Order: sequence, then C-alpha cells, then structure tokens
Amino acid sequence: MNRPWSLVRTPSFWILLSVTALATAATLLVTVFFAVLAPWSTLVGTLLVSVYAALFLLLIRQFDRLGTRPWWLVALAGLWGATVSVLVGGTAGFTIDDLLGRLFSPEFAGIWGAMIVAPPAEELAKVAGVVFLFLAARPHLRTVFAGAVYGAIIGVGFAAVEDLGYAALAADDTLPDDVGEALRMLVLRFTLPGAVGHPLFTAVAGAGVAYLLVRTDRTRARRVGVFVGAQALAWLTHAAVNSPVAIAVSDGLDRLPGFAVLTGYLLVIAIPGAASFHWLATLRHADAVRLAERLGAGGPGLATADEAAAVTTLGGRGRAARAVVRAHGWRAGRAALRVQRAQLRLVDLPPQPPVVPQPIWYAAPPPHPWPTAHPQPVSSPQSAAFPQPAPYPWPVPPAPPAAHPWAAPYPWPVVHPRPAWYPWPPAPVPPFPAVQPPADIQALPAPVQPPAEIQALPAPVQPPADVQALPAPVPPPADVQALPAPVTPPPSIASAGSLPPATPVPTDTPAQSAPVRWTPPMPPPPAAAPPWMSPPPWGPPPPWGPRPPWGPPPPPWAGVPGGVPVYGGAPGVWVRPYPPVTWTSVVQRRTAELAKARTALEGLTGSPAVPAAAAVPVPAPTWLTRTAIGLAVVGLAAWPAVPVAGLLVAVPLVGAARRHEPVHRGLRLATIGVLVSAYCWGASVLALALFPDVI
Repeated sequence: MNRPWSLVRTPSFWILLSVTALATAATLLVTVFFAVLAPWSTLVGTLLVSVYAALFLLLIRQFDRLGTRPWWLVALAGLWGATVSVLVGGTAGFTIDDLLGRLFSPEFAGIWGAMIVAPPAEELAKVAGVVFLFLAARPHLRTVFAGAVYGAIIGVGFAAVEDLGYAALAADDTLPDDVGEALRMLVLRFTLPGAVGHPLFTAVAGAGVAYLLVRTDRTRARRVGVFVGAQALAWLTHAAVNSPVAIAVSDGLDRLPGFAVLTGYLLVIAIPGAASFHWLATLRHADAVRLAERLGAGGPGLATADEAAAVTTLGGRGRAARAVVRAHGWRAGRAALRVQRAQLRLVDLPPQPPVVPQPIWYAAPPPHPWPTAHPQPVSSPQSAAFPQPAPYPWPVPPAPPAAHPWAAPYPWPVVHPRPAWYPWPPAPVPPFPAVQPPADIQALPAPVQPPAEIQALPAPVQPPADVQALPAPVPPPADVQALPAPVTPPPSIASAGSLPPATPVPTDTPAQSAPVRWTPPMPPPPAAAPPWMSPPPWGPPPPWGPRPPWGPPPPPWAGVPGGVPVYGGAPGVWVRPYPPVTWTSVVQRRTAELAKARTALEGLTGSPAVPAAAAVPVPAPTWLTRTAIGLAVVGLAAWPAVPVAGLLVAVPLVGAARRHEPVHRGLRLATIGVLVSAYCWGASVLALALFPDVI
C-alpha cells in the first residue's frame, strides 16, 4: 500500500521521546532545588532566558527560509538541548574535570579545565540530539542546512538552561537570593561570547552530521572527512571561547593605548567564528540553489522564476511581501506570504515512497472444505472422450489472473474450482495408481437428487471439436470387456444436466467391443451452506468472496477503497470517518492549499503570482565601502572611528531598504566590520560597568 512515512511507526522517535521526557523530569527537579535556594533570582532568570531564547529562535528563523520546520520537531530539539545535553554534558564535564585535577593539579584544572573538558563533553551530548532527530524524523531533515538549523535550536536550549544555572549559583554565592548578582551574571553570559556561542557550535556540528547522512551523492571518504572537520571546527570554536589564551591576548591589548578591554578576547574567538559562519553561509547557498531548481521543475503552476528567486534568496521573501504591501495593502502582503509558505510546503515533500504490497492475510492453507470428484481410471483409454460432470452451482469467487503461476487449473477434473483468493500454490498431489472399477459397482445406490435450483440449470457445454476428432481408441483389455454394462443414471439427473449424455466417439471397431465406462457416484450437494460460506462476523462479504475461517482478520485498510474501514456497531455497517493518508493525498491537499492562497492573492492584487521585487543589488560607491571598512578596522583601537563608519554605511542601507533592493556584497562586508567594532566597544563598556573589580 502506498502509505507515507509515519512518526508513530518510527522506533527512534519513541526512544527520543522517552529519553527527553526522563531528562525533562530530572531538569525540573533541579530547577525546583534552585528555586528553593533562590526563588526570586530563579524567577527573574527564567523570564530573561526565555526572552533570550525567543530572540535567538527568531534570528534562526530569519536565516532559515528554505523549508518548513514542524513545531513538534523544533520543540523536541529545544528540549533535548535544555535537558539531556545539560545533564549529560554537565555530569561528564564534572567527572573529567575532577579526573584532570587528580592527574595533574587543581591549579592546572582550574586554568585549562574549561578549555579541555567542555568541548568534548558538551558537544558530544548536543550532537547526539541531532543524530536522534535524523533517525526519528528523517523525511523532515533532507538538506544539510536543516541539520545546522536543528543543531542551532539545540544550542539555544542548552545555553538558556546553562546561563540560568550560573545565575542561580551566583545569586546564592554572596547573599541569599541576590537578584542583582544573578542579573549581572546573566547579562555577562548573554554578551560574551554573543553570537559565537552554543548555537553556533552545535549548528556547525549538526551540519557535519547532516552532510554525512544526506549527501549520499558524495563519496564516503569525503562525507566522513567533512563530518570530522565540522566536529573539529565546533570543538575549536568552543575551546577558543573558554581558552585562557584569549584572556591573555585581551590583557595584552588592554595595555596598549586606545584598545577596548575585551578587544583581544573577541578577536581571538572571532577567527574560528568567522570560519564557521562562512561555511554555514556556503551550505545555505547550496541548499537555496537546489530549492530553486525544484521550484522551477514544478512549472509555472508551482512557482514562477521571480517567485523562486524571492523564496530562495536571503531576505527575498520579506522584500517581495513589502513590495506587495506598498502597492496593495497589508492584506495583500499577508496573502503573498501565504502563497510563499504553500510553495515551500509543497516542494518540501519527501520523495514518493515505494508501493508496499498488501500483506497476506492467511498463515497456512486449510484442507479442502469442498467436494472433489474421483479421478478417472488410468486404464480406461476412452476416459478423455467423455465430458466431466458439471460443477455444483453455488457461488464461487472469480478465477485468479493468469499472470500468476499458481493460477493454473488443477491437473485433474474437479467438481468445485479452487477459490481465487488462494495466495499460495496448491499442494502437489501424487498421481493415482491405476484403479479397476469395483465388482459391486452395480449395487451402488442411485445418486442423491440435487436441489431444485440445479434442475433449472442449462445443459452443460459440449466438449470442444478437437475432442470429437480423437483417433480410434485402443481396444481395452479382456477383463474390462467382460464387465457388465455401466450404470445408467436416472432420467431426472440426466435431464437436469448434472450428468450430460455421453457423446458417441467415432471408432472403427465393432459395437459389441466398446469399452465400459466406469462412472463413480457423484457426492451429494450440501443440504445447507457450509460454515465457510456463512456471512463473516466482521462485516459484509467482500467482493471477492467470503473470508475463510482460518487466519487473522484482514487489516483495517484492506479491501475498502476511499477510507479506513471502522466497524459501525451494527452487522453489515461500515463507516469511513476520514480519508486514507497517503503520499498522493498529501500532495493533493497541499496543492489545494497553494491554489486557495493564489485565489486569495488574485482577489486582492488582480494577479495570482507574487509580484517580483528587485533581485539584482545596486552596488554602492567603491570609495564608500572601502572607507567604511578602513574605519571599522581603525575603530578597534580608536572608538571615534566607529560612529563615522556607521554613518557611511547607514545611508546606502536605508536607500536599499526604501527601494526594496538586496544589499550589495561590498556594503555587507562594510556593515559587518562596523558591527564587530561596535560590539567590541559595547561589550567592553558593559563588562566594566557590571564587574569593575574583576575586569
């Protein structure tokens, strides 16, 4: 049967759900313990980390516009990061750190322990969640960038719970329930390392897992190499954040005039962070190209060329929607966004699953419950010239198709044909030896009178012409010639058609030498319908005949087109509460969703297609971008250069936004440089304000 993938039939999902549920219960117990120690700090910290996690998820969604992410999968990823990763990573980190102090010294563990212990302990616990998500929901993770997205979500959950734990410990360290100390710790954790934190670490590691599992078009050596390189990059970035080397560089630059306090630390972690962001941007661009190809392959009914470009480019969906709002109002803009979402939902379907054959219902064949005629004596040479008895007239299923080898007829004459719903070949029957008719055959009683409905049957079909043209039979043996004349059936049976009259066979032998044909008595027809012909207890008889009494009942989806059969409570009543969920039905439903969205857009704008926004960026003046980049570099040592560079890049950025145009690459680089310089100074000032005695 052509059924799509189902989550409830995936064992990995239940394993993932069970582990996450147990870890969630344990995390709630730890949170209750912190709430008892510092109730107000825990409450305020929970609110702040919730806002922090929500902002990070919105940022991830802004960069992830290449597919639809189910809410339950996003929730599972966040729960894994917030519960399983924290418990496993924290326990493993504490154990390894204690072992490190025993092997070397407590001072060595205090300085280098965070750099050595945290990357393997925490990253392995987080990347295990990405692996479980791929095993549990494989159809929803079919691109490399999808692994990066779910890895980032796991990192957000991990960072939120870890920061809340640090805030609760800081609040209980100095005074009982010191809310101010908890707030200062949370702000510092949010600021440093900023964007280069747990979401970035796990996004890189998750992209490596996705590359290993998704890109089957690459060689195994390349996929394993990319996976190992991604894990090494994630560990290196995490180690740079916890490294005392970054703090030493920051202390060295702080002694120079003009540099901010945390400039050296932020520059050290920016080197692996920039490499991570660049690789993720490359993966997103490759997935966007493949998505555009799938949208274009669907034809204009799925997406036009302008719509495909708007959906796949970064910020293209927002620019197209803003253009529609500017021309036709906010209702038309919402309709354009619905069209884009419907296009992504339709193109994001997994490939059509293979057709699974319908399972065999019956486990083993029973003995034949219907009568079978006796075979003709082998010694009789004229047995083939006589027609066989007609089968009993009760209803029989249709014959099976001739394509199956087991559908061939029996090699011997039968009264009742084999049913068509046999899913196995008949058991071989050994050949019968030559049997002479018994001597007391004349004393056999007359055959039982068949039912009245048999009397009205038409005469049986005469044998074909090739049987009439058989050559003259060989004279039978002498002992057969001496047998008495065969028993003649009563006229009632002969006239009813149960035993048709014997057809004369042309022969050149004298009439007195004709062989005697031995005809066994026909078995009597059943007086009542046999048990296997009675109506089945599970509903009306299917079109192919009644169900035999052996084997399990049929599956609920078999034999009932157009719906899943559910017993309605009364004999012979079947109800179809919902249509069957198949891959074809999902495609039809999402196609109808896209058609409905296009109809709504056409009613508001006059066109069913989303109007094209400007896709080619207008380059900013070269002198402006170079000057802005130079001032951003100088701004690391002299803060007055930062606002000047910001003013230079702000003018073309505002103009591009007003014209709904994408930003040129040179202007993007200048903007990133200005933001990095401004972040160094802002984080330094904030850290000095919060911890003047430490920094």
